[in-house]
Amino acid sequence: MACAVAFSACTRELIEEPVNERPVLSGLRTMTFTAVQEKQDSTTKAAIDGRDIKWSKSDALSVFDGTGNRKFTLVGEGGSTSGTFIGSAAEACAYYAIYPYTETATLNGSKIEGAVLPVTQTATAGSADPAAMLMMATSTDANTLSFKNVCAYVKVKPAFDCSRIVLKSKGYEKLAGTVKLDYNGGAPTAEGTADGTNSVTLDGTITSGSTYYIAALPQTLEGGFAVRFRIDGVDYEKGSTKTLGLTRNRIMDLGSFQFSDLTIISPLLTVFKDAIDGSENPTTGYGIGW
Repeated sequence: MACAVAFSACTRELIEEPVNERPVLSGLRTMTFTAVQEKQDSTTKAAIDGRDIKWSKSDALSVFDGTGNRKFTLVGEGGSTSGTFIGSAAEACAYYAIYPYTETATLNGSKIEGAVLPVTQTATAGSADPAAMLMMATSTDANTLSFKNVCAYVKVKPAFDCSRIVLKSKGYEKLAGTVKLDYNGGAPTAEGTADGTNSVTLDGTITSGSTYYIAALPQTLEGGFAVRFRIDGVDYEKGSTKTLGLTRNRIMDLGSFQFSDLTIISPLLTVFKDAIDGSENPTTGYGIGW
């Protein structure tokens, strides 16, 4: 999916097939869900670079029918805000689902365990990594799925070329990794697990003047944060001791970063920096709240 973020209003219908083509798995029937994106305002992920979010050919969902994690894949080439997904599942009184498809995820009561917000994400100019656009949905009428964003998004615009951007919480709050999800009445919550990390990395070709988006778990970074850049193999940083609020389904714009704003991070300093109470450069700022 080019920039999938949130979906809603999914209608399921049975597909009639010749007897010799029906699924051989006991208790499962071929079904389709038609997924349509939820309405979003200008502060949400759908507003990234002013583009509508569309499905792409490779998109797949995990649908939980109470007996297993079923893979549903997009029918056709995508390119629309509405998409039809096909797969096999058991008839159930309630369904839960997540995007993207995660084979290791499981349903425990009304919560999904084993969902993953990638620690390392692919840098994509003007968008977030589709694999990091974690969403959850539930249905009690077996006809409608309402997908909602799980993540917050951090917008960064470097005024230089680099190969890596890292968002790091100084207070060691977990920003990514394996998570537990709760639909929470349409405002999903995500709880980091023991293997979570306090940093998220964007890797790839990052060009000067382009915007990039980091998906992270919603929370308040009470101990401050830092943004690091790898330029020609050397790491540089701009940090802050101020709190940073990351809100589900919204973008935190950190503004443009100039090379002159950054401090070089030597290998030795990197090891011990987290134990040092650093200070900010009072002459520089970062968008809202730096």
